[in-house]
Amino acid sequence: MLTPKSSKSMTTTSRTTCKWCNEPLSPDHTGPCPKCWKTGKNITIALRPGKLNITGHEVKTIIERRQEIIKENPKIKWITILVSITSIFLGGIFPPPFNIIIGLAAFFITYSLGPLVIKTIIIERDKS
Repeated sequence: MLTPKSSKSMTTTSRTTCKWCNEPLSPDHTGPCPKCWKTGKNITIALRPGKLNITGHEVKTIIERRQEIIKENPKIKWITILVSITSIFLGGIFPPPFNIIIGLAAFFITYSLGPLVIKTIIIERDKS
């Protein structure tokens, strides 16, 4: 098992908890949880920037910063809402074979325009 040993420029903190009830456990705990009697544990290791020494080998940590910006396109959003609402009224006006065709056409229009309503932009920062 690899155990992180921190060097001078790297700080690490680790925490072991039960997978089911989040009861704190010792890192070398085996068997069921003493509180809920289920097996499984979560091991969380937090690293700070610097160098990490794992069983004698030095490994550089890469920290990647990402920022997501969500933009909404109001024109396409209102077109999608308008098509959905008008298809309800047109489906009530026209006879049965045509109202099904109108409903399917409205479905395909809104289904194809749906992903264009919200745009996600991902900005990646420098890796340090």
